[in-house]
Amino acid sequence: MNIDELVERMLAFEPHDLAGRFSTTFADGTTGEQGVFLFVDKDRWAVRIDGAATLWSTGARRFSSDHAGTSSSTSLRPPERPPWSLVLPRLAHVYGRPGDDWELAEIVTGDDREVTVSLVSGTEQGRLRVELDPGTIVELVTPSWTATAQVGLDADERLQLAALLGG
Repeated sequence: MNIDELVERMLAFEPHDLAGRFSTTFADGTTGEQGVFLFVDKDRWAVRIDGAATLWSTGARRFSSDHAGTSSSTSLRPPERPPWSLVLPRLAHVYGRPGDDWELAEIVTGDDREVTVSLVSGTEQGRLRVELDPGTIVELVTPSWTATAQVGLDADERLQLAALLGG
């Protein structure tokens, strides 16, 4: 697989019924956002950020619930940040498009299960790892922070998120 084939695959990936954990860690060792996610399809998804907000889309409306209460909007699109920029690789800012912070440079290692790619942003370097099945970014490393996603939740966590979607 070459870099163009990987980009094509990442931009086209559309998961169904994918659940797992995500986390962000900063270079100084402090923990950023972490939590759990469920992605049923492009209009039905949920994410619970530990100690903060829960966001979900039922297909008709998008909701956000935190210490201030619950609000909703008609925008169904997931936010372009972890976990969605990992679970939905097309939302990642790594393709060198206008507005993207990073650009995929070259494949460092790869096999039929996983590919590691170097990233560049000006003079800074980073890397990302993509699991080809299911097609998610499992790690994105920059000099400032690292974001990870791990597919798989226990049944109770999955049911709690699914309940937000009505099932």
